[in-house]
Amino acid sequence: MFGNLELWVDSFNYIKINPSFSYADGNTTTSNTSDVFNAKIQSRADSNQSTSLSQRPNFSTSVLYNHRFQKRGRNFSFRGELNLSGNESDQLKNNLTHIYDISGMWVRDSLQLRNTLQDNINRGINARFTYTEPLSKDRFLDLSYNLNHNFAGNDKKVLSKTPATGNDYVFVDYLSNNYENSFNYNRISAAVRTVKKKYNYTIGALFQPVLLNRYDVSKDSTLKPIKNFNWFPVARFVYNFTKTKTLNFNYNGSARQPSFDQLQPVLE
Repeated sequence: MFGNLELWVDSFNYIKINPSFSYADGNTTTSNTSDVFNAKIQSRADSNQSTSLSQRPNFSTSVLYNHRFQKRGRNFSFRGELNLSGNESDQLKNNLTHIYDISGMWVRDSLQLRNTLQDNINRGINARFTYTEPLSKDRFLDLSYNLNHNFAGNDKKVLSKTPATGNDYVFVDYLSNNYENSFNYNRISAAVRTVKKKYNYTIGALFQPVLLNRYDVSKDSTLKPIKNFNWFPVARFVYNFTKTKTLNFNYNGSARQPSFDQLQPVLE
């Protein structure tokens, strides 16, 4: 579900708002089997089945404001974005292993049931300001500033049941964790854009300091922040052979937020 609102305040000011909402749920079941042989004698046989239920709501909205100045080519724009999403999942794994001795005779079975409950939360705010100043009839200076804040939280609980635990599920501490992180960056760029009849090109640079904060809720511990400073050259070239045939070359860089799995200090 999405919406679209466009408003020309006057001939110089334009506003566009795009909210959207989506919801998805899933129910998947997978299974596989495998056999292990030692010198043509079977030593074990594994049978695994996994059932997963998930719910994924998502809301986002964007606001665009554009102002054209009276001087031809001079322009200012603002774009803001808000993203809220989540993912609740409940996964049950059934692992059955048949174990054989060196002669290939069945010895015993090993059964493990593992229940993984996971709740992910993501919040993102992005704001970008862009200003264009004409330097000549076909050359422009593009300046932009981008502020980005992303928050992610993941609460993962793993429960396990084996013959040793009887009918009770036991909390598995080393596989579970409640973890939060925020990824923030400021991106500043300056580029000169040249526009010709058959082609146009842009050359500039982009600077991006980043800050990653991490907090382990399970241990009530704040981890050492990670700071970094990146800069990237920016280049773009477009050549129009005809109205339908175009050659486009684009080069730039960006720092991206690590995923939950890359950051959390627990085993999968």
